[in-house]
Amino acid sequence: MLAACAAGDLEKLQQLLSAAGAKAGDAPIESTWASYPSQINPVPSSGPPATSALLAHAVIHARPEILAYLLAIYPTAPVNSVLGSALAHPDLAIFKLLLARDRSIVNQEFESGETALMVACRDGALNSLLPTFLLENGADPNESGLGLTGPLVYAIQYGQPLSLIEKMVKASAKVRTATLCVAIRARKFDVARYFLDNCRIEDEENLEKYSRVDVSESGSEEIKKAFDKRVKICAGRR
Repeated sequence: MLAACAAGDLEKLQQLLSAAGAKAGDAPIESTWASYPSQINPVPSSGPPATSALLAHAVIHARPEILAYLLAIYPTAPVNSVLGSALAHPDLAIFKLLLARDRSIVNQEFESGETALMVACRDGALNSLLPTFLLENGADPNESGLGLTGPLVYAIQYGQPLSLIEKMVKASAKVRTATLCVAIRARKFDVARYFLDNCRIEDEENLEKYSRVDVSESGSEEIKKAFDKRVKICAGRR
């Protein structure tokens, strides 16, 4: 069955599951603790593999038709169990199916403290489609289990394009002095200029104190001029 999932052979998978007695509406099959932590009830060796394994194979091999069929057979299967695999093998068709089943996955936080949006940003300029998709479907650009190191910082550090940064800000991502410094240190001067020229900086009273050194060391006259202009504007507000 796992091979059929990986190959995208829907007919073969249907035959195998039917022969095993699986039908639409079945409960997912998973290993469970009988009396934690001493005993595990394993997946029966004679039946279908664990549902999460079947789903993962469909996700990893980008087989949306297989995933759709499995979700119909096992409608209560927790799709967040394969979110990590989906982020590691991004495919919009797969994500649309997962999101249709459980919209909360767009803001899922992993044990690392990273959110789905943060992990999606890791592909950098190679793939801004998935972060954009998550944003458009309700991902919170400020959500993070890592304090101020959130999706916006990840987008900068991993080289996401300015267009995605702009979408995050429009979706209420907070720009702070530290965020500006991250952009300057990463030499993402287009992003730094965007912050200085167009964005509300949450702690702008710290702008001069905490950003001057990074601006000076950037070697960019354009950034220095934009920074000086913004500092004067901030001073005029006091």
